[in-house]
This record gives sequence, structure tokens and C-alpha cells, in this order.
Amino acid sequence: MLLDHQGHVLGVPAQEATLDFAALLGAGIRHCQALGGALWTDYNAHDPGVTTLEQLCYALTDLAYRCRFPMPDLLAEQPLPTAADPLLTGDRILPAGPLTAADYSRLLYLQLPANGKTVWMEALPKAGRDAIDGLYTMYVEAYVCLPGDVSLRRHCHAIYAANRNVGEDLHQVVLLQPCSIEVSARVDIAPDLVAEEVLADLLYQLQDLLVPFVATSSVERQLAAGVPPEQIYCGPVYGGMLVDGAQWPARRRGLEHAEVASAMRAVPGVLALAALSIEVDGVLATPGARILFDDAQVPRLAPSIFEPPVGLPGIVLTRQGQAIDIDGDALDTALRRRLDRLRHGDGAAGSPLAHDYATLPAGQRRDVARYVSIQRHFPQTYGIGEGGVQVGLAQSMLSHQQADERIAQSRQLKAYLLFFEQLLADCGAQLAHACRLLSFDPSLEQGYFWQSLLDVPEGPPDMLELLRVTSPAGAGDDGSRYSVHLATPPGGDALLRSVEFTSMAAATDAAARMLERGGDPAAYSLRSLPNGEIQLLLGTVRSPLAFFSRRLASTAAAQEEASRLAAYLTRLAQDDAARGQALAIVRYGTASVMLLDADLAPLLEAGGLTPAEQMAWLPKLLRFGVHAGAYDVAHGGDGSFYLTLADAQGIFAQGVPRYRTRELAAGGAVKAADVVRSLCDNPALQAQRLVMQPPPPPPAQDPRIRSYQEGMQGIVMAEPAWLRRRGAMLDHLLARFNERFDDEALRHTAPPGAPDSADAGFERQLIECKLVFLRHLASARGRHDLGGQAPPCVTSKQLADLNLRLRLLLGIPDLHGPEATVLAAQPMLIDHVLLRNDLSGGPDASFYSARLSMLFPAGVPRFQLPAFRALAPGIVMRNCPAHLAVELIWPCQQQMTAIQDLHAAWTHALTAGNGVPAAALALANSLYRMTDAP
Repeated sequence: MLLDHQGHVLGVPAQEATLDFAALLGAGIRHCQALGGALWTDYNAHDPGVTTLEQLCYALTDLAYRCRFPMPDLLAEQPLPTAADPLLTGDRILPAGPLTAADYSRLLYLQLPANGKTVWMEALPKAGRDAIDGLYTMYVEAYVCLPGDVSLRRHCHAIYAANRNVGEDLHQVVLLQPCSIEVSARVDIAPDLVAEEVLADLLYQLQDLLVPFVATSSVERQLAAGVPPEQIYCGPVYGGMLVDGAQWPARRRGLEHAEVASAMRAVPGVLALAALSIEVDGVLATPGARILFDDAQVPRLAPSIFEPPVGLPGIVLTRQGQAIDIDGDALDTALRRRLDRLRHGDGAAGSPLAHDYATLPAGQRRDVARYVSIQRHFPQTYGIGEGGVQVGLAQSMLSHQQADERIAQSRQLKAYLLFFEQLLADCGAQLAHACRLLSFDPSLEQGYFWQSLLDVPEGPPDMLELLRVTSPAGAGDDGSRYSVHLATPPGGDALLRSVEFTSMAAATDAAARMLERGGDPAAYSLRSLPNGEIQLLLGTVRSPLAFFSRRLASTAAAQEEASRLAAYLTRLAQDDAARGQALAIVRYGTASVMLLDADLAPLLEAGGLTPAEQMAWLPKLLRFGVHAGAYDVAHGGDGSFYLTLADAQGIFAQGVPRYRTRELAAGGAVKAADVVRSLCDNPALQAQRLVMQPPPPPPAQDPRIRSYQEGMQGIVMAEPAWLRRRGAMLDHLLARFNERFDDEALRHTAPPGAPDSADAGFERQLIECKLVFLRHLASARGRHDLGGQAPPCVTSKQLADLNLRLRLLLGIPDLHGPEATVLAAQPMLIDHVLLRNDLSGGPDASFYSARLSMLFPAGVPRFQLPAFRALAPGIVMRNCPAHLAVELIWPCQQQMTAIQDLHAAWTHALTAGNGVPAAALALANSLYRMTDAP
């Protein structure tokens, strides 16, 4: 786009403004001049502001260039699973369902079993006021007509049921019986033709006259022939095949001798026709009189050209008046060739267009998210590129004060440029995720993608030094524990010890409460221990604040100690100096470290450490423990000796082995020092010999990085902003299907609740509805091209699709939570024509003709809102077929429960095939009482 065929940069101006660097720079300078007012600058190239503007304009042209990559390349950045992919091939998006009787005939013909020959769908004529609109009769012709062929009848009925339009139904399936038509004649043919081929043409033409053959073609062949795709997919397509011709041939009800004669004379090579006669089921037809067929009959040429030959037909071929002998096998071969050509065509012709309509375009990944910092393009004297300020300072003679000022200015410029750089980098990330943004992915919970400039390989140099912690670090549990000790100074044992706390603030608060409550003897509680001793508590037994250090022998002794403690705490509350000596907050940890010797036996240990002390233990050990003289020998209470190791703050390690004499302990110090020296500069051995409990956590993330990431994530994921962006992306996809949701009207129907949570929750509900709508719309488009026999269907897929469509457009997903506890909480759509029955005592024919009922259970709070009841009729009426009357019903919970039970009984009866009239009548009467009953 920016290079010529030789790879040279084009010298002509770019055709698009976003790619025209000079135009962008000029517009930027004019904007700066307007903002600058009376401030002077010559706006030359040496001006730092112009230099900055040049870099930004270059970055914009680079972004615009990437935006103009071929769409397959942009979508190849983030491959999606098929279920979430919004790209639909022509064979999925263009097919249409059957609409007319001819469409039904085409679809049924494409799915007929091997014995099925032809099918006709005819609307049942109305006969008086009691007739029901929307009923069809299906007439099926079989190659071999078997009386009562149940399998063929069921197959055809199942295909219709799966594709039945709303408001229509099948009255009956009629298996047509053949009416034998035997034609006799003398036919003179041209001398240069093969007699068997001419006779095969005559028989084929006569059968086509009686029941026209239906030619099929593949979508690929039609595309290769140049037929527009919108014309190919105008009618039903199944298994990549479609029926040729715009009109479906009508079923023949009668036949004239003249029609037969005309058809035979039209065969190429026929010169003359004489002695024409026609027999109908063995009875000679009167010449000139019209032959009529019964409604349940289909004319069939005899002998049948679809069956093995049982004899030659009554047509005699002559050449110059001389009869021609016919080879029966050759005739049969010629007929088979014509019939096979009809069924399979001339072979599929491949074409690039046909391949394009069935295959998604493959793109090349371009790494459009890659970002190179504009700071790397500035002159080095600015001190913001690679190498930092020092590179710029080296090119100028500045004093220390001037150098410090230059460093500050460079950092200020770098921070200023970061605002633009973050936006530019995020545009690349957004472009790289275009496929996800415009997808059906239900796991996507953001409408804007960003990338960390710290993780970009060619990002802004030294960015980390500019970051600051904008939010306080979380006061998480670092492993330290705090306890308040009340002692008798100086250096006395603790009288009271508080429960443990995870923070210094909580322990400080506990110390204040001990002083406040401990001066009251009634604040103490007594707990009896299993051994008969008494434990003294400050606070209640269930929620103690502190424990007395000793167990007491009796209740009286415990009460006496409680009185003494109360008096002591009362004095401390009035004496700041004494309180500071008596009350102390003790901090300790729960982590531990153990050093093992060469035999993996415990050598040194330390306990009660915080995680920070645990991590600092090894460096102290390597510093102080390498010399045997650093170890002290301590005397144990049992007469043994052990080692200790201390630094300036005190003992930090204690020996595990016990020695009988001080001399043996001194020898143990030498061994310990040798073990510690072996650990120096040997990380692998350190990992083997040091046992830390619990294991140290991974290194903490730099708080500046965490603050930056959390801040950006907070901007991207702020509700309801990202929800609105996600909804807008889905609206774009809906518009591609010429569909839309009335978001503003639906928001007014949101159920009452807390404003923030309710708004975000309802926006999520709208997104869920749109995703389900789009996924179902995309999958439903290709439902006639899935191959295989149609699955059994009770009320038809179209009715279920319409119910789902209306429910989603009204913002009603699958209900969960409190609303799901309401019985029958989902709307229900009922097609009246399916409830027709022959029993007396039900509604009249108008109730079953072109009518739907949609029931909204009034027990659902949202359905009771006036805004919802005002919105629902318009959406339902606009999305239902125009010729159908739709009744909206708002039954109470009791009525809805009864309707649901009747509907379940009716669908069960349909599936089982028994008791359908009674179940249908009960449901029809219940609906009638809610709608038409006076």
C-alpha cells in the first residue's frame, strides 16, 4: 500500500487521510496554533512540540496501515472455536426454510427415501365455516407402490413436522396408487438413428408427460454455471443439492390423446405417428375424450420404465414403413442411462466461487498488536530513548544543577508521552482481538483490550521508574501473629495473654479493650476444665478476649485472682508510665526453618518466624555460621548441652542435637560450620539441605507494576462501561442479520432492585440474550443442510424458534434464582392449529385457524411491570407472521400451573400416539376460556 512494485516508498501523496503523514502533521500544527493563541513559536522542525507531534503522527499512520490489512489477516490473530465464530459460510447463512407448498414439495423431494419418487403438497380447500385454515394434504408417489406403506408415510410426516411453519399443519399423507397408462402406436423414425435410443426417448418423454421428472443440481454446479448465490439459495437446499426450476410441476388430473401425440412427435428423430391408442388400467380409452384420474391415483406408463423390463411396449418403430426389431437389453440400458443422468446430473464442476462459499477465508497472522515505543524514535539529546538521560547529557556541557533539571524534564516528558503510548498500544491490542470482540464467545467479559507497556519488548525505556503506587497495598496476612501480654514489671511473667491477631492494629485495639473492660471484676468468666481445674478468662466463655496464665484450683481462688487483676488494670488505666511497662504487644510468626546435615539429619532450627524472617534466615546463617567460634554452647534443663547461633539482635538458630558434655558440643560446632560453608555459592545444595515450613511464597510483585496493572484493569472492566461496549459489539453483529434489540425500552422493564447491581445484572442479562439469539440464528440458517433424516418433532422447530426469538427479544433468558422458584416462570407459545380435534364440545374453527397464544405468568415480578406489559405486545406482533393473530395472556400462578399441566399431557400424548384428541380438547378449552369465552 505504501510501496511500489519494486519495494520503493511511494513518492505520491497517500490517497487516505489517515495514511497521509503530511496532512496529519499539518492538521496537528494548525490545532496547536489555535490553542497556543499569542504564545510565540516558529513551529519549525527543531521545536520540541513539533518533534513530538511528528512522532505521534507517524504512529497514527502506522496504526492506520495495520487497520487496512485484509480482513482474513486481522481475524487470524485470535482463532476462535467454531461455536463462537461469527463468520458463516454461504451454505450456512443463505439457505431459506420452506414457505410455500412448492417449497415444501422441493424439500420433501430432496429427502425422500429410495422408494419415494415424487411428492406434492396441496393446501386443503376451505369447505364452509367449519373448515380450518393452514392445513395441507401430502400426496406421495412411490416407485413400488405397497399398500399401507407405513414407513414411507412416517418418513414424510416426520420431515414435514420438523419444518412445519407456524400456523400450519399436515391434514393427512396420501400414498398415491398407480393408474396404468399403456400407449400403442406406429412411429416412423429417421434412417440414421439407433432405434433403441429413439424408443427410450419416447418412453421417457411419455412418463415425463404423465408425471414430470424433477431435475436436481448441486450448489457447486450452479455456482460454476454463474447462477447468483441469492438465486440458488432462494429455495430449500438439502445435502448440497437443490431442485432445478422455478415452478413445481402440478399433479396431473386428466390426459388428452392430443397431448400424448404432441409429446411423441416432439421427440428428435420421429418423422410420423400413426395408430395411436391409449389403455387406462386395461380399458381402451375413447379417442378425443379426456381421460380423468381419481384424486388418489397417479398415472404411470405401462410397462413401467422404473422396473426391470417384462416385455416390449406397444409402440412399434418403423423405418421407411418397415418394422424394426428392438433389442430389449439395449432398450433397458438406454432407459437406465437417462434415469441415472436425471438423478445424478453430469457431475459436479468445481469452481473457485463454489469453494469460497463453503470455506472460510484463511488469513496470515500479522502480529498487529506489536508496538514500538515512539520514545525510541526521538533524538538522543532528549534523553528519553534507549540509554536514558545519560546519553543526552553526554552530548551537552551542563552543571550538576542543570543536569538534575534536565533529568526531571526528561522524566516529565516520558510521563506525558505515556498517555499517548498507552492508547496507541491498546489500539493494537484491540485490533488483534477484533475476532473475539465480534464473536459469539460467552466467556468474553470485556469490550476493550489493553496491553501492558512493561511487557512490550520494544516498549518505553525505563518506564518502571516513572510508575507510582496509586493505591495502598492490601493489608494481607504476612504470617505474623500479635498478642497482648499483661505482666507485673519489671520483667515479670505475663498474667494475661490475649487471643492472637493477624495485625498490629487489631492487637492495639485489644489492648485498649483489656484496659477498659479488665477493671470490672464482673467482666471475668470461669471455665471448668476436665481435670477439675478452673481457667480464668477476660470476656465470655464463648468469646474470650484474654486468658489468665495459670490454672486455678477452685472457684474461690479464681474469683480472688479476678479481683486482683481488676484492681491492677484500674491502676494501669490511670498511670501512663506503669501502663507502658506492664502492657506489651508481642509479635511472632508461624514459619520455621531447619538445616539438615550430610546425612539429612536435623542440625539447626528456628521457629516462630514471619515469612520475611524466614527468607532472611539463610543469608544470616551464611554470614555468621561459617565459623565454629560463632556458636555458643547452652545448657539444657535435662543436663545436656546444645548449640545456639546469634547475631546483633539475638539468637536466630538453635541446635537440634543434644550433647552429654560441653566438649562434644564444641565438636558439633565445628561440624555445623563445615555444613554451612558447603552451602555457600551452591543454590542446589541449599534447596536440598534447607527445609522451610510452610514453603516460602513466590517473590512478591513490584507494587508499582501491580498498581499499574490494577489501575488499567479497573478502567477496562469498570461496570457498566464494558457491558455497554460488549452490547454495542453484539448490536453490530445483529445489524448484519438485519436484527436489533430495543435496549432502551428493555432497560425500563428491568426488575426493581439496588440501582448499581440491578443495572449491571440486567446489562449482563441483555448480553446473554443477544449471544443466545445470534448463536441460534446462525445455526438455524443451515438447518436444512445438515444431512440425515429429520429428528422426530412434537410441535415443530419453527414454533420453538419463534418462542425463543420472542423470549430473547423481550430480554428473558433462562430464569435462575428467586424468579425460578415461581412455577412455570417462562413464557409459553401455543399454536392453536395443533390443538384441533374431532371431538364435540370444543371451540369453533376460528379458534384453530391462524392463531397463536403467548402466555406470560403473572407470578414473575418483571411481567407485572406496566413498562413490560406495554412493550411486549409490540415486539410480539412485529416478530410473528403477519397473517397470524396473536393473543397475549397474563394468567395467574394457578392458571399457569393448570395450562402447563395440560400442555405436558398433550405433548406426552402426541409423542406416545394415544389420546391426542382428548388432551388437545382439554388444552383448547382451557385457552378458550381465557380468550374467546364470553
